[in-house]
Amino acid sequence: RGLNSYDTILEMKILFCGSSGFLGRIIVNAIGQEHEITPFNVVSGGDMTRADLVRNAVRGKDIVLHFGAVAVGRRNIQKNSSAEEAELAGTKNFAQAAALENIPLVYASSVRVYGSSVEMAGGERQETHPVDPYGKMKLRCENIISDLGATGNLRFAILRMTAIYGPNMPSDFV
Repeated sequence: RGLNSYDTILEMKILFCGSSGFLGRIIVNAIGQEHEITPFNVVSGGDMTRADLVRNAVRGKDIVLHFGAVAVGRRNIQKNSSAEEAELAGTKNFAQAAALENIPLVYASSVRVYGSSVEMAGGERQETHPVDPYGKMKLRCENIISDLGATGNLRFAILRMTAIYGPNMPSDFV
């Protein structure tokens, strides 16, 4: 499974947290024909705060895509600290389970970790200093993953994405 050579990717078993979200649906449509995708989200009965459910879901997979957020993260985090705790616990559960299974984790973070839009323009080498609760939470999640990766037990990639907006997104999201 995984990489057969540098230019051929075999069918992979992917655990996809956040597959029912806006970006998740786009990714599933793009790669779902070539790979076996197992959704992990509220719609499929998943609860990322439950380590036992996460461990069972990760078992036997080739990679974990953690694009999940607690109810459109940015707005919910600002209004509800329990959403932030759920996000942190879920990220820790996915990172630990991926490390135990020795499979890579791809985490969807945010450019909000850089701070203001002026600071974001400095590029990915820019120092992080988030100014809002969402950016602070995403940076804490990144640190959970990086700390576990520093032990050598987790292979990971962190994607710091900008706001992605499209059809059926709330109008106040932009």
